[in-house]
Formats: sequence, C-alpha cells, structure tokens
Amino acid sequence: MDQRARMFAFDHAGMRFYMSELNPDVLSVSKNGMLLLNKTDSIRMRCLHEQIVNRLRLNGLMLPAEFGTAVLGREDLLRRVEFRLHALLELALTLGKTTTWRCTVSVLDERVQQRMGAEPAAQRAGRHDSERDRHAAPAKRTDVKALERLLTREKKIAESMLDTLASVAETHRIEYIVNLGSGRSEDWKSILTAAFTFPPARQLRFFQAVVELESDHVMVEPMVRVTGTTECFSLLM
Repeated sequence: MDQRARMFAFDHAGMRFYMSELNPDVLSVSKNGMLLLNKTDSIRMRCLHEQIVNRLRLNGLMLPAEFGTAVLGREDLLRRVEFRLHALLELALTLGKTTTWRCTVSVLDERVQQRMGAEPAAQRAGRHDSERDRHAAPAKRTDVKALERLLTREKKIAESMLDTLASVAETHRIEYIVNLGSGRSEDWKSILTAAFTFPPARQLRFFQAVVELESDHVMVEPMVRVTGTTECFSLLM
C-alpha cells in the first residue's frame, strides 16, 4: 500500500495472506489495527487496494481484508487469524462455489474532467463576458453544461465497461448506472453497479477482464471493486 514498501505472503492454516509493509514514519495505525488516513491518502489507497486485490485474483481465489486493516507483526497476525479461523475457512470454501459477483466502478470527477480536455475558446469567452457584472453572486456556481458533459462522459465509460464484463458473464443485472441527475463529488463516485452471473470455471476469465478494463481506462484510473457473497473479512479484535 505504501509505494516504497514491498509486498509479501504468509501461509497459515492452509491459507495464504498477502501483506504490504507499512512505513511507520508515514502511516499511523489505531489501537484496534486500522490505518489512520487523511482524505487524500484514503482516496489514493482505496483505489490501490482494489487494484492489488484484482491482480492477485489472477493467481487464485481471493477474499480481501477490510480496507485499512493493519497488523503489528507476525504474532499479531496469527492471533487475529486464530480468533476467526473457522469463519475464514468457511468463507474461503464459499469463494470457489460463488456464481454471482457484484462489480462497482467508481471514478473521481476531477480526474475525468481533466481527461476531457479544455473547453472550446468561444464557450470560455462567452462565460467570462457574462460573469463580468456578477460581483454580488455567490462564490460557488454550478456550470450545468459542464456537469452534463462530465456525466455524459462518465456514462459512456460505465456503458463500455458494462459491455465488456457482460460479454464474459452468462447473465447480468444493472443495479445502478450514472445519469444526468447524479451530480458531482470530491470523493470516489459510483458510476456503475452490476451483478454478473457465471459458473466458477469462468472466474479467471472474468477477473482478467476486470484487470484489462483497469488498463484500458488507465487515463481516468477507475476504482473497480468486485465482491462475491462476502465483501471482505475483518481481523479486528
């Protein structure tokens, strides 16, 4: 998770736990074992967390820990795993039988806006002229046209990603897709949530498609979260 740290694996009770070293000079951990992050770091690391999970799924079934989970060394990890060992083993067995996976795609409006390019000069000039006499207007205003362009672009991204994943699945069900009434956000904003059904033998192909989508849309760097019957597991005591 820390860009300067290495990842490693630890095997215990027939399961493999993937971890990343944390730099204590950069990141702080709460008493119950959760990272203490400011908003900027949380936004960045949540996306990185999902990217790592999606790539690890190419090597086998993966049940992610709750985002921000931290352990204080090997003994602390063993203690927390043993405390929930039976439940973890049941969840691991369920993964291999899972046939429905829920995918949520989120983007940062600011990043998508940057990739859309500058506005046409005529539009900028017209707006500047109309704003000259607005000294008494509120500081913040919503540019409706710009918001519509942003949401239209995000809907195209969502539809493109939906088509790719649907081509791998047998059936799918759309739960949410961004629209012109979705508004803006300074945090991760969901543009697509859909459930995909396919046999366990097709899991690897589906997860490959997810990673390929992340690469295909790298300029907007979407956060793609895939969950089965259980979203994550907790190691909190």
